[in-house]
Amino acid sequence: TPAALAAEEEWTRELVNAALNVNGSYYLGYRLNATAEQFARAYPRAAEFVALKHRVDPTNKFRNRLIDRYLQ
Repeated sequence: TPAALAAEEEWTRELVNAALNVNGSYYLGYRLNATAEQFARAYPRAAEFVALKHRVDPTNKFRNRLIDRYLQ
């Protein structure tokens, strides 16, 4: 239900914060509930990946929801 999805988003972000508070990260295969700020804190080298991806895939043919949400 929409209410259940909203609750899941909230507790997922709380779990991500718990991981970040101990200098951890989180598994990217989970739902895309982390905020952009949380993603940036967990994966500070993401810009390096984006630069490499743009070099080897300049037309952005190979993409997914994670790339669309956090790495544009």
